[in-house]
Amino acid sequence: MRKQFKYIIIIVLSFGILFSFQTAFAGNVDIHGFVSQGYLRSSDNNFLNDSNKGSFEFNEMGINFGYDTGSDVTVGAQLFARDLGDFGNDKVSVAWAFGDYKWKSWMGFRAGMMKFALGLYNTTRDIDSLRTTIILPQSVYNEWYRDVSQGTKGAQIYGHLSLGYAGLLDYTLQVSGTQVPIDSGTAKFFLDRNSTVTTLDAIDVDTTYGAALIWYTPLDGLLLGVSGFSTNAKYTVNNSTAVIDNPDFRESILSVEYTLNRLTLASECMYTTSRNNVYLLSNPSIILVDDERIQNTNYYFSGAYRFTDWFEGGLYYSKSEAFYNGTGPDNELKDICLSTRFDISPAMVFKLETHFMKGLFGVDPGTDGTRDDKWNLYAAKVSYTF
Repeated sequence: MRKQFKYIIIIVLSFGILFSFQTAFAGNVDIHGFVSQGYLRSSDNNFLNDSNKGSFEFNEMGINFGYDTGSDVTVGAQLFARDLGDFGNDKVSVAWAFGDYKWKSWMGFRAGMMKFALGLYNTTRDIDSLRTTIILPQSVYNEWYRDVSQGTKGAQIYGHLSLGYAGLLDYTLQVSGTQVPIDSGTAKFFLDRNSTVTTLDAIDVDTTYGAALIWYTPLDGLLLGVSGFSTNAKYTVNNSTAVIDNPDFRESILSVEYTLNRLTLASECMYTTSRNNVYLLSNPSIILVDDERIQNTNYYFSGAYRFTDWFEGGLYYSKSEAFYNGTGPDNELKDICLSTRFDISPAMVFKLETHFMKGLFGVDPGTDGTRDDKWNLYAAKVSYTF
């Protein structure tokens, strides 16, 4: 508890510093932030935190600022802290910090620590007030991979291309490097899905190349997107005695979103491929798995409707499958989610959510040490933005 208060104090002090900075450069600095507190409880199993007995270890807070130099250059940064079960623990970190030079409307440049342009919602997932749901569909927006898909260091080229009567095209080209700590959510998820791995000693990820295209079609409210990246990943495991090598790791996402008045429909499909090589570190010539091709396809369908100015309802179906080929409940997770959102004020949002789950992929045993492949997850969350 003391540690959590310490981090909150740091964020408050940071806000004070940035407020002073804004006063000194009045009119050129934008300061925004958010605080959210959630609660998870599941009928069986543990998911994301100790949800089987109910847990408040589900919160986020952040403060960001942007400075307009008065030319075509802007700079910005965000401090961010979150708690999700054993991870985050309200530790303050730099979520993003970059400089942006907008040369032309059709070409700009960014460099620094940035969010990876991937899918429809990866770059905005920190801001809870922008969506109906509490938990994004895990088939595409896996919560454990969040520390990898956000805060990558590198450079981007981006732009907006007018296609005349054919609409508008947004593009992003990016190259980045990612450091993955062995105590991260990504590491936990890797250990959970690899039963033969006893320890994870190091994760090495090569330079990542990515691209994203969003086409705002001539049909008002309809956008289509494609995004993806390519890299190589290597995992040193089992007390540094073996290496799991995933060369040519590629991920592609097809996206569609349609908004008509108060109705929003969306769907995304993620296709991942790689090759799997396992060899002994002491003697790389001893190959345990030789060039095994691995792949999976995850997807979701969602809909949301704004009934009144203060109430919105949402529904999605999400299907995730294990990266390694296999069948049965251990290798998939199906999720039917019902969401309700209440706008208490322009700055405060309260949400309630129920998930009807089938499957055990990414699911931990409950308090009794067992797992049930048919279970429910209940979530509540309140968020404040400024």
